[in-house]
Order: sequence, then C-alpha cells, then structure tokens
Amino acid sequence: MSQSKSYSPFSSSSRLGRLSFASPYFLASLGCLFLLEKVVLWQISSYSAAVEPLAAWFSYGLQWGCEFLLVASLAFTLDQNLRALHVSTRNSLRGGFLGAWLISWIVTFPLWRVSPPLAFLGASGSLLAAFCGALLATARVVPLWEENSPPKEEVQRRVRAQHLLSLGAEVAVPRWKRALDIGLCLVSLPFAIPLSLLIALGIWLEDPGAIFFVKNSVGRWGRNFRQIKFRTMILGAELGSGPTLALENDPRALRFGRFLRKSALDELPQLWNILRGEMSFVGPRPQRTLLVDTYLQALPQYAERHRLPPGLSGLAQVAGSYYLTPLQKLRFDRLYIRHASLGYDLRLLAAAFALTFYYRWKPGWNGRLPRHWLHSAKHAGGFARPSTGQR
Repeated sequence: MSQSKSYSPFSSSSRLGRLSFASPYFLASLGCLFLLEKVVLWQISSYSAAVEPLAAWFSYGLQWGCEFLLVASLAFTLDQNLRALHVSTRNSLRGGFLGAWLISWIVTFPLWRVSPPLAFLGASGSLLAAFCGALLATARVVPLWEENSPPKEEVQRRVRAQHLLSLGAEVAVPRWKRALDIGLCLVSLPFAIPLSLLIALGIWLEDPGAIFFVKNSVGRWGRNFRQIKFRTMILGAELGSGPTLALENDPRALRFGRFLRKSALDELPQLWNILRGEMSFVGPRPQRTLLVDTYLQALPQYAERHRLPPGLSGLAQVAGSYYLTPLQKLRFDRLYIRHASLGYDLRLLAAAFALTFYYRWKPGWNGRLPRHWLHSAKHAGGFARPSTGQR
C-alpha cells in the first residue's frame, strides 16, 4: 500500500468494458442506492406522521441504523467497482468514500426541506458511515495499524532480565498515580473519541492505509508493551532503516502528520495504554525496546528510569529536549522519580499543556519555559539544554 499498484494503460472504453454491469459489486451498489432512497422516504413519512415521542425516537434510530449500513456498504462497493476500472488503490479508496458521501447528500436532499436538524444528523452519520466503509475496503489491502521491527523474544527477555537485576523485586504503582490516570482518562474520553475520528479521517485522506502506528516500547520493570499512536509518517517509513528516532522536519512525515506531532494529538490513542495500566499521564517518556536494549549495554543504570510507568509527558519533555542523550534522559527521569507526587504530576501536566498548545505556537519563542513551571526541577537546567525542537 505504500505505493499504488501499477497497471498497463487502458483507453476509457476498454476500462469500462472491464466493469461488468452484472458484477456482484455493481449490483450491490445499485441495491444500496435504491434502498437508501427508500429509507429517506421512510424518514420523511415518519416525520410527517403524528406518533408518540418514544415510538418516534425508536423509528429514527432504526432509520439512521439502516442509513449507516447502506452508506458504508455503498462506499465499500464503489471502491471495488473503481478497482475493476483499474483506478489506483489510493484513488479508488478515496473515490469510494467521497462518492458514497456525495450520493448520500444527493439522496437525502429532500429531507432538508422537511427537517434540517434530522438532515444534519443524517449527513454527519453518513460521513462516519462512508469512512467506515472505506476503512473496511482498506483493511482488505493492508492492516489498519503499522508495526515495524517488533523485538524478538530473546531481546524482550534480555531487557526484562537486566531490569530485574538492576531494580530487584517489582513494587506496585502508587495508588494516587493510578487514580489520577483513570480519572483523567474518564474526563478525556468524551472529547478524545470524536476528535480521534476526525484525526483518523485526516490521516486516511492524505495517505489511505494504516491509521495507527504501533511502537514496541519498554514499560515498568523492563516489560515490553505495544505503544499505540496515530501514524504521522508515510507507510513503510522505517522499512530500510529499522527503528530510528524521528528528526525535526522529518521528510518522511505527512503534512497532516507534522501538525499532529507539533500539537501532540498523535498521542491520543495512548489513552488506551493508560487505561490498561501500561502508561501514565506523567512519567519517563517510553523508548523502543530495541533502542533500550542497546542503551543498557553501555549504561546499565538506564533501567532506573523504568521504576514508574512511562508517561505521555515528563520532566525531560518539558524541561529538556526530545533529542537528549540517554544519560541526559536518565538524569531527568531520576529527578522526576525522586520528586514524584500528586502535586508535582499536576504541575508537570500543566507545563506540558502550556508547552504543547501555547509556547510552541508563539512567534519568537526562545524555547524556554518559565522557571516557576518546573519548581522542584530547578536544578535540572544543568543536565540539558532547554527544548527548542519538536517532541
């Protein structure tokens, strides 16, 4: 999927000849269109009829469910029809999505004259339905997540053994930290879910393919876990190089991906990692297992940074730079672990929020946070230069 499949050129007449008008997908598209029109007529007649509120809502829910399934099926079948015309993979996927959404708007146009609120809800649902149908078509070509170079079992066992040797028996995560993580997740989910849908659509429209990127990272006491992020780079960005640290203004990054990285919105799927207890909102930033295995060979005490769960944000992130050396990261993380508390986590969260959504977008920003944001980390400045780059 990183490259569209190439085909020999065809004239428009020969391409149309390859689309059998009796093919299952073509007939399915016509069937979806016919049934969608019937559902709209059903919606109009239901709105005009005087029925009890409970019965009306039940009827509307059933109608929206039918409309959702029909639009999703239409997006899927349109993609298959476009492939029969030898349209490129990316364009056939986009065409199926946009075609289904446009057709749903045309078919449901009479509903706008009857009830604009119902029509608006239907149009919004049709957008989601067309996207779901397009994702189903995409999943037939490539997985919806990209996972490159997962560490071998031998590497995972070695990293885990080195942590147990350095840290000893595992201790429980402080209760206040776990309570803070769960509470913030529950508050964030109502906002994160619709925002995640829009982000997924933006990624897919620019580069149809995998929506998520899975990193195998080191968690507490050296355990490997699958860190989930939104994909911000082209498909197969690491196929030739293997796991590498991202660069500022990385040429492999998608245009929309650069915005996601700068705004940290690519981290939203990690709310799932936090709910599972694999990560925390505040803690040492997770590092890939393959890289940690290399660091431990030269710096065995690097295991000390994994006494607490890795975090979405951390002291090294807000007081240092994304491009710190392993030793510099270890120093920041030791300092955080020494001062970890409910109040300090809240302070670091506020600093990370200000850094991500205010200071990075401020013209002429010199890369330095106000010192009072860091408070307990006032001696960290000697360990690394303050951040001037991306996360």
